[in-house]
Amino acid sequence: MKNGKKPTKKQKLIMKNHGLDPARWLVVKNLGRSIEVVSKIALKKGGRARTRILNIE
Repeated sequence: MKNGKKPTKKQKLIMKNHGLDPARWLVVKNLGRSIEVVSKIALKKGGRARTRILNIE
């Protein structure tokens, strides 16, 4: 899995709208109309971390 990046202000707003705490999530992919995020805790545990896809619209 690729390393996650800190979310931008716009991405943080999208995460808040989806009920996620931006301090606990990293952005893996920025796909035009959606972003793929992964939990920091899941990455620390090791193994295959599950990601979530959030629609921007």
